Amino acid sequence: MQESPYKFPLFEKELSRKNTTAEWLDGEKKVSYIIFEKNNLSIVKDITENYHGLYLLHGADGCGKTTILSYLFTTIKTKSKCIFIKGKFVSTPIRFFAKLEEGQEIKKKEDIYLYGEMLLGRYKDKILFIDDFDKMLNDLGKNFMAFLRANIQKYELNVVVTATSNTPEFTKTILSYAAPFYRFFNPIKLEYGKEYIKFLTDKYRKNLDDENTEKLIEVGNDNISVIEILIKNYNYDLERTIQNVMFKNPVIFENFFAGLSFQQLTILKDMCSMVFHKKKAVTIKELSDKSLLDEQIVRTQVSRMSSKNFVKRIKEGKQHSYAPNVLFLEKEKLELSIEHSLKAFSATESKRYDEAEKEFREAIKLNPNFAEAH
Repeated sequence: MQESPYKFPLFEKELSRKNTTAEWLDGEKKVSYIIFEKNNLSIVKDITENYHGLYLLHGADGCGKTTILSYLFTTIKTKSKCIFIKGKFVSTPIRFFAKLEEGQEIKKKEDIYLYGEMLLGRYKDKILFIDDFDKMLNDLGKNFMAFLRANIQKYELNVVVTATSNTPEFTKTILSYAAPFYRFFNPIKLEYGKEYIKFLTDKYRKNLDDENTEKLIEVGNDNISVIEILIKNYNYDLERTIQNVMFKNPVIFENFFAGLSFQQLTILKDMCSMVFHKKKAVTIKELSDKSLLDEQIVRTQVSRMSSKNFVKRIKEGKQHSYAPNVLFLEKEKLELSIEHSLKAFSATESKRYDEAEKEFREAIKLNPNFAEAH
């Protein structure tokens, strides 16, 4: 089994010694935290040295939110000064209060919120780290949200949280005007533009021209693991790099699309198939005709995917058409090339050589790097 390129044994060793950030070498940190620290040094010091602040780290899936939050938590010199809560695993208020009690079981009390208020009061002058804050709030409901906000203000608690941008939970709990935590935190958006691509290309000694840099920003969708591995393996052709990396590291790309619903994935697959054959972007009506879904359903799902950069909207005169993220397009091309190759091998074994040659040609056309087809 191939060893993951994202293991950091030196970092794990340093964690066991509870060293501070200053004692870590850049090579022992994950790239997302290196970039965050370089860009937000005063905030890092405010959190890790002063135990102070109300900060919201938000961005797309895979942008490194949890990694950065974990590093910030780890760099606190005295662990009694803070607590780390994985919000997506907190499904009831009692579970949240149990986390404040360092995991001890809490038997239901007559006034659980009064007891919870007492627990939160213990964290004055300390700091709470809460991952997936938006998911936790959405699960726990409005009464808990109002309770938590009131007590953070009452005890002047210091809290650092993460949330995923462009999701219903983020809008409902943080972004909209009516949200309980609207404009409550100092927001820090995690995204990776040209400056950070340059940092990574220098790190791995790669040369990307402006055109491929722009493509990579669009394709990567702020997923730092995808961006890093594509730069690390870049071979002067982004599409070929994507297929080579995707073939060797499929799990990374599966995670990239994990946030899409089954219906969205189906629409994306239809979109890819049509783009292959038409050689151009497709319209909502064309997608609707192919899937037999109502146009409004297709429009809604495409709009949601577009807001997360899984689909690109293209204006052509008065009409809009749509194309899939290049990563998904290359993923589909790779899967189709493998399918054609398997058919070719089967035809070869059955001595249907003309059919085998046709399938091999299709495989090569979809993926020129597919060595087995050659």
